[in-house]
Amino acid sequence: MMSSSDRRDSLRWIGVVGRSLQSSWKMLITLFAVSGVIAVLLFSNMAVLYSAKEYPSHNIAIEQFSAIPSSSGEKSGITVDKQGIHVPAQGGDVQLHDLGYKTKTLHLESQAHDSVYASGSVSICDASNTAGRGNPCDRARLNNYAFADSFRLSPHGKHNSAVVRFNSTGNVQGMLLHFNETTAPYTITSITANPATHFTVSIAKWLLTYVLLVGIYCIVKSRAYAVVYDWDNRSHNIGFAVMTAVCMLIPLVIRFVVYRSSGMLVQFPSNTGDQYALQLEAWKQGSLSLVQQPPKDLLQLDNPYSLASRVMLPDSGLYDVVLFNGKYWTYFGVTPLLLVYLPFNALFPNRLPADLTVTTIFACGAALFLCLAVRELLANWKIRPNYLLLLCSLPALCAGSLIYFIQSCSAVYYIPLLCAIMCASMFIFFGLRACRANRQIIRSVLFVCSGIALALQLGSRPNSLIGTVCFMAPLFIGVLLDKQRKMRGKLIDAGSFLIPTLLGFAAQLWYNKLRFGSLFNFGNKLQVTIDDLRDNALTFDPMKLKDMILDFFLLPFKVSPDFPYISYQTSIGSGYGNYAYLHYMFGIGMIPLVWFVFAAFRKVGRVCNEKAMVHSGLVGCLVLTYINYAIAGSIFRYYCDFLFILLLIAVMAMLRTVHPNNESQETSFSLYVPAIIVCVATVIIGLLLVFSDHPELVSMVSNANPDLYVALSYFFDFALGV
Repeated sequence: MMSSSDRRDSLRWIGVVGRSLQSSWKMLITLFAVSGVIAVLLFSNMAVLYSAKEYPSHNIAIEQFSAIPSSSGEKSGITVDKQGIHVPAQGGDVQLHDLGYKTKTLHLESQAHDSVYASGSVSICDASNTAGRGNPCDRARLNNYAFADSFRLSPHGKHNSAVVRFNSTGNVQGMLLHFNETTAPYTITSITANPATHFTVSIAKWLLTYVLLVGIYCIVKSRAYAVVYDWDNRSHNIGFAVMTAVCMLIPLVIRFVVYRSSGMLVQFPSNTGDQYALQLEAWKQGSLSLVQQPPKDLLQLDNPYSLASRVMLPDSGLYDVVLFNGKYWTYFGVTPLLLVYLPFNALFPNRLPADLTVTTIFACGAALFLCLAVRELLANWKIRPNYLLLLCSLPALCAGSLIYFIQSCSAVYYIPLLCAIMCASMFIFFGLRACRANRQIIRSVLFVCSGIALALQLGSRPNSLIGTVCFMAPLFIGVLLDKQRKMRGKLIDAGSFLIPTLLGFAAQLWYNKLRFGSLFNFGNKLQVTIDDLRDNALTFDPMKLKDMILDFFLLPFKVSPDFPYISYQTSIGSGYGNYAYLHYMFGIGMIPLVWFVFAAFRKVGRVCNEKAMVHSGLVGCLVLTYINYAIAGSIFRYYCDFLFILLLIAVMAMLRTVHPNNESQETSFSLYVPAIIVCVATVIIGLLLVFSDHPELVSMVSNANPDLYVALSYFFDFALGV
């Protein structure tokens, strides 16, 4: 139960906030007015209504549009009749010649039989881009058209209309509509130029702005920004638990709201080629190799690992599996099979969890143990952080570690990665908690859990152990060298950790031996994938070092003016060697929270193992970066093996450095607001990436839930997005 002191403390802060609101009713009214002005300026259609009388409304006859052949001369698949513009899945272009009046907005209506996300753009030809050319905007002069605006639609859903904004210079002489490729056909049923409208303002955005302003006012008025986290204060711990729950709730929202149409289960066995389903099918038949046999033509190739050779075959066999001794195997880590697939299939023999279901489970676990690891690091490194900044850092850590983005990718490649992050977070949490425990039995149990978690991480992604072990090694060495503990206690601690760890490692290595004849052969170089990886070797090359820094750390986002505004780079140039991947990448420097890593060099040293853990962890992350880049190339999931380690260090450095208006600590209020902004920006970036491009098209929110995607794009647009 809550102690009397905790209850008094909680009531005191509630009373302070309540009295602040009661005595500041004039300020609340002022803030309401200010938020209203902001809403009118930014979240209304005022700009569209301005001089609207100069732009009379016109319904454009759909049949006046005509389809335009593709650039290669092929006939367009678009058909136009009185019912509308019928757009096929491959998209296309239509043109309207000589509209004959000024335009400011264009309203599109659409419909479709199936759920589909539709997008495209509008280009116009008016006096501004035909002046001096002396030629109307006919089909032969498409270069006279200038891009006006883009549009997004959900023809089968609620948001089946869009408003395109542009101000023509004089009368529009020609209009070009471009429709992007989609997953299903749809129809544009009506087009209206300068539709009649009334003044509207987004009430939701107005209220959100008001709540934000009131929240800032209450924090400043009550000096809540000066509160230091108290381990013994139950209300503080409840707040920490609530924020941890929020971090765990986000994956559930992604699964059941954003991807609500995606199935929870899949049929087993199936013919989808999912590597985990194939491996489980083989295990249930008593085989380590897959049941599926390679085609004879594939085995007769001089180099079956060459994609160029395989594509010439009528049947190239399975993709992204291991080919060894004339059989198919998988190289994916076995831990997800042990933790999720096997138990689930034991309960439901004819079903398996879908990929997104599995990534959701691991994302929730990773969020939980990352937050718990932060709390244990605070205790171990004796940091007394600012309370509000601590709460802000938790979602920033989870979002910045890209666990929500990885979850939404929901492909088999990201299952072992997210599982490894969860297991590594468990290892860190249990290890730190064990070192803090006083009773030997509790220490032993926690060290056993830590050892099991490390073994499970090896079974997920072996390379990821480098950063995690380097980060935690100084702590465990410090336990063994602790002069205040007896030798018997040290031996029990060491045995509790090493026995499950070594047993787990031995099981994994023996599994390798049974499959590939070598303890340390995980099968990754024998992949039947996009490149022959057998000759890849870890060598030092200054050019690789330079490219690694640019690609892994400094490569910017691909920025777009449309929601979600940011995405990864789809191609990042050439490399040096037989790389598997050189795409789907942005540098971790694009995650604002990462930059607080440099603050670690300024404030470490107050606790002996803190300095050692920071330096060792950073070295391990750099080593792992080069190994992944040199062997396999550049793709964002390669730095996710260690990104959460960097962010744990960054969060600790930030919490140690920033102490606004706290007399017992060094004051640094000038850093407090930037630190809060950094945390908020990191959360926003991490969540926006969920809605950005994905390596697998089926995982893109625009395809999985087009109505929500269009609704969010409208919400985050200014002016018309009301």
